[in-house]
Amino acid sequence: MSAWIERGGPIMWPLLAVSFVTLTIVVERLLFWLREARVSSADALQSACKRLGVPGRRQSEIERLLDREEGRLSRGLGWLDTAVTAAPMLGILGTVLGIIDSFELLAADGAVDPLAISGGVAQALITTATGLAIALLALLPFNALRAAVGRRIGRLERDWRIVGEDSEARG
Repeated sequence: MSAWIERGGPIMWPLLAVSFVTLTIVVERLLFWLREARVSSADALQSACKRLGVPGRRQSEIERLLDREEGRLSRGLGWLDTAVTAAPMLGILGTVLGIIDSFELLAADGAVDPLAISGGVAQALITTATGLAIALLALLPFNALRAAVGRRIGRLERDWRIVGEDSEARG
C-alpha cells in the first residue's frame, strides 16, 4: 500500500485523506441508520417533537421539525457529495502532474531512459484510478443514504398529516 502511495506521487496524500473521511462518514451513517431502522415513524415523530421542543401541531412547527429532522438525517451527506466530485478532480490533477514530470524529463535530455518516463505515466494512472475508485465508492452510499432520508421525511410528512386529520376529526 505504501508503495502504491509513493508511486502515485504527492496527490495521493489528499486522496488518502478524502478516502478516510469518506469511509468514516459512511460507517457512522450506516450505524446511525441501523439504529433508526428500529424506530417507527410514530416514535420518530414523538422523539423529534421532544428533542426539538415542538409543543403543538401548527403547520409552522411541523415544517420546522421536518427541516431539523432532515438536517439530522442528512448529516455528512454534503461531504460525500463533495468527495464524489473532488476525488476524480484530485486524480486528474495527479495525472497532469505525472505527465508534466514525464515531459520535463524529455525536455531535459534528448535521449531519456524509457523507464524514467514510465514513472510519470504510472503516477498519472495511479492517481486517476484512485480518484475514480474513491468517487465510485462514495457515490453508492451517498445515493443510498440520500434515498433513505427522502423515504423517512416522506413517512414523517405522511404521519403528520394523519395525526393532524385525526386531531381535527376529534376536535
